[in-house]
Amino acid sequence: MRALANKIRVPVERAMREARIECNLLDPVVLVGGSTRMLIIRKLVSRLLGRFPDVSIDPDETIVAGTASRSV
Repeated sequence: MRALANKIRVPVERAMREARIECNLLDPVVLVGGSTRMLIIRKLVSRLLGRFPDVSIDPDETIVAGTASRSV
């Protein structure tokens, strides 16, 4: 589980650092993709960003909507 946590933690921390954005300045966090349904992923993101991800959006539908908007 530690390896999975690092695969998520490292890029998130790098992106926040390079963008020079504080966690408290983020808009709601939306996770997409099937693995984001895993509670451990949501908890990890919660700890990293200081808020629980928005779960009102279906992760699979979000990917489909994004793909469909690019193909038009």
